[in-house]
Amino acid sequence: MISVILTGCQLKEVNSQLEETLNVSKGNEQELLKVVDYFTKKGDTLQLKAANFLLENMADKYWLGGSSVAEYYTFIDSVYQIKQEEYDIPYIYSCFIKRAKHIKDKPQYLMDAENIKASYLIKNIEEAFNVWNKPWNQFLTFEEFCEYILPYKVRTTRVAEFVCKQIFASNTCIYTDCRNRML
Repeated sequence: MISVILTGCQLKEVNSQLEETLNVSKGNEQELLKVVDYFTKKGDTLQLKAANFLLENMADKYWLGGSSVAEYYTFIDSVYQIKQEEYDIPYIYSCFIKRAKHIKDKPQYLMDAENIKASYLIKNIEEAFNVWNKPWNQFLTFEEFCEYILPYKVRTTRVAEFVCKQIFASNTCIYTDCRNRML
């Protein structure tokens, strides 16, 4: 089913997968459509295609949040600060259970389509293209790019600044150093 959505003064054709994402976005439709508008105005058809790929595959994506999850993440972060070779996992877990104030609170399912901001997706897409344009990634097809570089998160991780792309982008000096040694 193809429908047409009016955004600003422009008519846009929307495919059924994108329409599904917009239907579950609960008031965040305009934020999601800002991404499409941005890349349409920019005139980069490949980036627009990438934006559509993300939006079309977003309808069922979520992460867990709420007080119990925040408390758990804080606890895990503190465990990683322990400087010893082996952890006493059962003891650490029992300490968490005893001290956890929100252990019985149910986690919230936070849907990406309801919560994600246009600025986050736009930045992610542009960073992904920067990573794809590195010499060591140029053999990847667009489909492989969409599968391995473009995603803004992994599985049910929360939406946050995704540092992997920043790590890939910052390794330019390693490539340059290796290339210079070969010359």
